[in-house]
Amino acid sequence: MTISRVATIYNLKLIPGDTRVVFHDYLLSDEISMVEKYLSSPQFVAAIGSHSHKNLRDNCHFFTTGEIDEKIDILEVSNRGISVLQELTNFLWYIKDNSCNILNHYTHIPSQGNAVLGIEKNSNFTTCKATIEEVEFSKDEILKAAEILFAAHNLATSVKHVSVEDFFKVDGLVNNSGMTSSGMNKIDYGLRNRVERAILFMGTVRAAAFIPMKIALGMNVLECLFSDTSSGDIIHKIAERTAFYIGDSTEDRITSFKLVKDAYNVRSKYFHGQKLDKKEYNASKLEDISVKTDNLLRRVLTNVIMVDSAIFTSSDEELSKWFTNLIFKK
Repeated sequence: MTISRVATIYNLKLIPGDTRVVFHDYLLSDEISMVEKYLSSPQFVAAIGSHSHKNLRDNCHFFTTGEIDEKIDILEVSNRGISVLQELTNFLWYIKDNSCNILNHYTHIPSQGNAVLGIEKNSNFTTCKATIEEVEFSKDEILKAAEILFAAHNLATSVKHVSVEDFFKVDGLVNNSGMTSSGMNKIDYGLRNRVERAILFMGTVRAAAFIPMKIALGMNVLECLFSDTSSGDIIHKIAERTAFYIGDSTEDRITSFKLVKDAYNVRSKYFHGQKLDKKEYNASKLEDISVKTDNLLRRVLTNVIMVDSAIFTSSDEELSKWFTNLIFKK
């Protein structure tokens, strides 16, 4: 039987004239031609509501249509679809800050009385300034996000690795990684390596709508990557290791060190219910820390995933030794 699947992606703008991206058999587009052809029947519009249909027409969307075996579970196919699309959307952050979200996915089945299966997901990400803004992406940027996403899945130790072919083919194994919205709770947290844990915490940072919370949770990301079982001042250790890991120069390392220390100060006061000094941490200052922390986290996580995944998935002892060598060779 023939089915059509579509998911609206909010706050994403595609560069005009850029060739479109096909991901997991879904075409990412801002054109309404496919929607008009396959998803504008009175029955479909009535099923999802005129407001949702207008959102579908007015925003970018992922669309796919084709034949499927009648024995296949449509609900499972739809859940897999929205999960992989949300993961790609989530990993756009590794390219630049954004508030892109996929909130729903519709499957239209004409042969079954124009039945429509709708799935909703809660993924209300905001920018590092806790705002909702439309952000433009090029095809190359979206493909780079997909590359980072695949690399992140490939270094996961809590599940079997998936091949590139399986990852990109229709209804492959990607949804079983435990990193998707549908599979997040199916994998024991203790089985995840430090990079997987950092990626999960980064999701909580982006989902937070309050800037002090974003800053505070961002330190959890760094602790996942730069802490170990050795004793000592944890704040100094995280700030120092972060600075030496990502800093390209002495000035860059000092700036990063001070930023992490500043962010930890916000975290300590916020998590302990203390007020933030109005002069030291006014709204403008907090926004500045959040923006700089967001950029720092992006640099760190992308480099960890794409360059240094082997060392960051090693033992605490090996990682601690590696950091000692890194710091004293500078």
